[in-house]
Amino acid sequence: MSETRTAIRDFIFYRWHKHIDDISFLWQEQQPANNFSDAPEVRIRKGLNNTTPAHQSPDIILAFKDAIHTGSPGSPESDDSDAFWQAYGEQHFGGANWDKDFSATAETTAELQTAMRKRTITLVEDDRQTETIDYLYPREFFYFLRVENLLPQSKDVTIRIFLAPTGPITGSAQWKISRWNDRHCRCARCNRRSDRSLG
Repeated sequence: MSETRTAIRDFIFYRWHKHIDDISFLWQEQQPANNFSDAPEVRIRKGLNNTTPAHQSPDIILAFKDAIHTGSPGSPESDDSDAFWQAYGEQHFGGANWDKDFSATAETTAELQTAMRKRTITLVEDDRQTETIDYLYPREFFYFLRVENLLPQSKDVTIRIFLAPTGPITGSAQWKISRWNDRHCRCARCNRRSDRSLG
């Protein structure tokens, strides 16, 4: 298990990780309950005018990068900076669009897409032998989060988002993504009013 490239094939690998999870769980069970009374005074809506499907907040917006090209100068093809995507989110999903439901539009999605691909890797520790492997490739997507600050001053907050399959695909196993690329998670803080902006 000490060899990173082969650890997942070691029988003890999953037992060891379960042991670590168990230790963490036992520690959590001994901690006092958290009622989140110290949560920041910000709001992400659960629904919008009773039109949003259950468990689909209108303020958590997913969009595939290749579906939101503008085709104009400064478009995603020429500018891929965080500042560009921040401004894009504020322009398209904030301001006058604050109360718009984007759950059923051409530029957003409620379902992420992945595909199996193949690539060849070189094992430098084994005389540079090569091996072809299958890997899971996600279609690149962004988060756009509409967060309303209920305070009269700017406020920094941390938002955690967990992705999980809704169920297995027929004939396929569920995949757990343990490695995450930050380029697949860009957050835009779209504020309803500039005097209530988040820091």
